[in-house]
Amino acid sequence: MAVDSQHAEIATVGGGCYPCFWPTSASGNDEPTRRLIWEIQQPFSLALNPSQDEVFLGDADAIPANSGRVVVLPRTAHGQVIPLRVIQGPSTRIGNGGGAQRIAFDPGLQTLYVLTHNADPVNSNLRHSRVLAFPASASGNVTPLRVIEGSNTQLDIPSDQLPYGLSFDPATQRLLVSIYSNTAAQNRVLTFHAGDNGNAAPLSSIGGATTGLDRIGTAVVVPVNLIHRDGFE
Repeated sequence: MAVDSQHAEIATVGGGCYPCFWPTSASGNDEPTRRLIWEIQQPFSLALNPSQDEVFLGDADAIPANSGRVVVLPRTAHGQVIPLRVIQGPSTRIGNGGGAQRIAFDPGLQTLYVLTHNADPVNSNLRHSRVLAFPASASGNVTPLRVIEGSNTQLDIPSDQLPYGLSFDPATQRLLVSIYSNTAAQNRVLTFHAGDNGNAAPLSSIGGATTGLDRIGTAVVVPVNLIHRDGFE
């Protein structure tokens, strides 16, 4: 899900679904105001660029099988649409994500971030994850501006774990990467500077038996002045 405060809308997408939009005032069984219908295969993540009226979808193409991609659609369209752009190909390093790539967007610097992964070609027990940065205008088989990857990043993980969420905090210019494990104590959130490149160590890692992270999705940043003893406002 993504919230567009500029246009007072909520957008959502899920596996096997089309992107749908509601006003932020929607409630109950309200119909979406718009649906973007295209040949989407395995959408798992969505981000908005309100100033350019664009929607970014993390997806996987059927041909070649499970080829990771980011599809850019017009935000204001309704019904059948034609993509504005598709970011896909070996130079992008999005790779074969099986639809699991997650995306986040920095509207200030107009930068798209993609979290993806691949199995180690030699060691079947190892998975390599990475965060790719692209300009918002990227299209086709383009090279990323930056790539966060390597042994220091803690994004090289056991094959039974998955990079499961990516978000961007505009207040601190940080990226938050969620790592999912079948063992609750190994669920964790890693943080990086959004401008990091290469084999950068995370700024922090939140995880462990006492964190309560029995399940994990995308991390959300809440301003500290909005945190209360009994929950969130």
